[in-house]
Amino acid sequence: MKLTLITVLVLLSVGVSNAAMMFGEDDNIYVIQDVGLTSPNNKPMQLAHRVTNHFFIGGIYTTDNGYVLIEKGSKDEYWTLTDNEILQYQADKYLPTPMPTYKIPFWDYLFGYSLWLIIAAVVVYYFIKEKFFPDKEEVATGTSPAA
Repeated sequence: MKLTLITVLVLLSVGVSNAAMMFGEDDNIYVIQDVGLTSPNNKPMQLAHRVTNHFFIGGIYTTDNGYVLIEKGSKDEYWTLTDNEILQYQADKYLPTPMPTYKIPFWDYLFGYSLWLIIAAVVVYYFIKEKFFPDKEEVATGTSPAA
């Protein structure tokens, strides 16, 4: 049992990114198109959408944060668009009507839910190990070892 717990903890700590555990949030911003707005820094802006992956050792879930505006060429700073702002910018012809559709990339989902995939893999591994590769003592005696 101790070996099983240690193995699970080691596998969970490996994660999916260069053997590093991750904690907190990771934002990904995907550009959709240029728009006719300028930032407070007087730089042209682009319409984008923001996806956040939430981590505790591995990915626990993914959040679709909707449309944002970013300065062209930079994903460091963004401005979240509310429904009212979208309607106002559409009325002023800065944003398209209807708004362009977007999809969250498969890799964001895979990375964002990676902890659950790791846990499932560990459970399947131990199920297969117990079912198809019993301990040598169990095979020799035909019984389970005493606890």
